[in-house]
Amino acid sequence: TFEMEELLEKYKARIQELYPQTPEYVVDEFIENNIEGQEGVIKKIENTYFGDIKPELRGYNDWFLKGPWELKVLDLGWEDFDVTTQQAFVDRQFGEVNSYQVPNDKERLEYQKARAKGDGKNEPVILHKTPKGYILLEGWHRVMATLLLGNNGDHPDTWSSQKIRAWIHS
Repeated sequence: TFEMEELLEKYKARIQELYPQTPEYVVDEFIENNIEGQEGVIKKIENTYFGDIKPELRGYNDWFLKGPWELKVLDLGWEDFDVTTQQAFVDRQFGEVNSYQVPNDKERLEYQKARAKGDGKNEPVILHKTPKGYILLEGWHRVMATLLLGNNGDHPDTWSSQKIRAWIHS
């Protein structure tokens, strides 16, 4: 609804004011994944916090939005991801099984497979860099479809790496 769009725009403007170094793309994804459609969160912001989103951004959210952020094209393969992300790839069989009840999972994967080139010109994904590898936060279908380009029929740790554009949080 128009009212909901106005609220989301208000939240976006406030987040951008609080975190001016955070890319707009990351802010948009944060709102889509953590606020939009989350009736309880919106009610809390509007009723408990009198419309101010700042208290909702404490802890993990604050740490995440602060960054630092860097946009890069990475040459990524299986070994570049942390074990939790690798396990999710296996659980999902790189998108062939919807083990996490992702809405429209198969259709979204097929769409990304048709677009995947492995040249780093993709819509960015969002990664968190850790000493144990990248944690994939957003862009699962894009990453799985791109990694599948290197599939040689063997275990994913033998697949050729692919170029993927990403916003990296470290």
